[in-house]
Amino acid sequence: VADDPSALVIDFHSHTSFSHDGRSWFIPQRNIAWHRALGFNASFITDHNVLQGAELGQVQSTDDWPQTHYASLQGEEISLYRTHLGVLGNHQRIDNVPFDSDPAKIPPFIQAMHQQGYRVVAHLPEYWREHWKKGAMDFLSWDVDGFEIVNSVPYCLDFPLSKRRGIIEHCRKRNLFVTGT
Repeated sequence: VADDPSALVIDFHSHTSFSHDGRSWFIPQRNIAWHRALGFNASFITDHNVLQGAELGQVQSTDDWPQTHYASLQGEEISLYRTHLGVLGNHQRIDNVPFDSDPAKIPPFIQAMHQQGYRVVAHLPEYWREHWKKGAMDFLSWDVDGFEIVNSVPYCLDFPLSKRRGIIEHCRKRNLFVTGT
């Protein structure tokens, strides 16, 4: 909950029952109710490689807007070669298959998303777990719009503080946003 009434509290990475790792009872309406109860003003539903939950959430929040002033926004978590990227603002499902066989295809994917006007968030805990030792700071050169530096997946909580601080410093220098869920 923000003490400043002019602050916007938003979650850039949430799932519903439509995601392979979502709980079956956590339908889009429950996602919205959960976020509202915790003081969020908005959230992106970013299920893995599907849009149904995000579409239903946006319809629900649009219908409820006059009473709640809460926005459920559309996005998608894209799985690419052991890397997860949050794509924000898409209204059509993104085909990840052409980009999912090789980490060298990740930069062209990000470029393709930017050409469509979408914002891309690098989910660093996943990247750290799978690729950090191979290409330590590749994400820093891939022109993402922001970085998720922490999420609630247990193995992602081990992402080292020193590496988080390095990413935050990079974001400050380049005016990129940082998020955590």
